[in-house]
Amino acid sequence: MLQLTSSNLPAGMSANQYLNLPLQQQVNIWAQQVGNSNTSGGYQTLANNSSIGGTAVTPGMMSACFQFGPGICKNDVAYMQANGGACPTAGNGGFRATGATLSNGTANLDGNNQSICSWGQAIQSKINQAAATCSNSGGTNCPDGATTPGGAISPSPSSAPLSLPDNFG
Repeated sequence: MLQLTSSNLPAGMSANQYLNLPLQQQVNIWAQQVGNSNTSGGYQTLANNSSIGGTAVTPGMMSACFQFGPGICKNDVAYMQANGGACPTAGNGGFRATGATLSNGTANLDGNNQSICSWGQAIQSKINQAAATCSNSGGTNCPDGATTPGGAISPSPSSAPLSLPDNFG
């Protein structure tokens, strides 16, 4: 559910140990290891701009940035800024996340060759589908009059299966 690189796992924890933890413990570890690091750098650049070099910043792109973490997000934003808003791909100078590219700080694609742009489009499509469903029929977790349609829809407390740790913020 929540991606961490092996270098982001707590000291002495293997990927298999992390994957075998109950989901709430995975959420807690992810929030501690990655969550707070997305308050600056690439994520903050996206949050403060409606576009990067003409490429629209969407809630889906911001979600992908948060999911991929500060290193890949920062590198994606820098690539976009240097290339007129073009997003990195495996064919145009993108660097897939591997042990080496994560260690030397050059990764701007995840392990599946997705950038914050490509993965952000997939996430945005789901956001748009949810917004359309709400607009057409209403329903659980639909935005109210104070929420922007097409934006992130937070779950109501009764339907939220997970809670974040108190220190997440």
